[in-house]
Amino acid sequence: MSCCVTTDPPEQSAGGAPSLLPIYLREMGATRLLHVDEELRLAQRLRNDRSRLASVARRLPAACRAQVLGDDRRGPDARWRWPFDRGDRFCERTRRYGSRAGGRGVARGPEA
Repeated sequence: MSCCVTTDPPEQSAGGAPSLLPIYLREMGATRLLHVDEELRLAQRLRNDRSRLASVARRLPAACRAQVLGDDRRGPDARWRWPFDRGDRFCERTRRYGSRAGGRGVARGPEA
């Protein structure tokens, strides 16, 4: 039987509706937590990947950089501290820019 499947009847809250708290607590108890070494390794990997993403953004041709960064042109200068949502937006805009450009000139080109 899976840890996620239960045959116990749901507990009732004060209003008569099923309480989700026991289910949530049971699921949380079944989830393996990260060991300190794993968490540190993943944090370092995330930091490195964010730095590489910012580096790619800084090396884009000027026309591409202006379009994909929009009002966040200084964002990549923050390197690994570049906020996640802005990095995500950059990735999405770069993907769209690349599909419109036919994949040409997105990652290379003369710096203007």
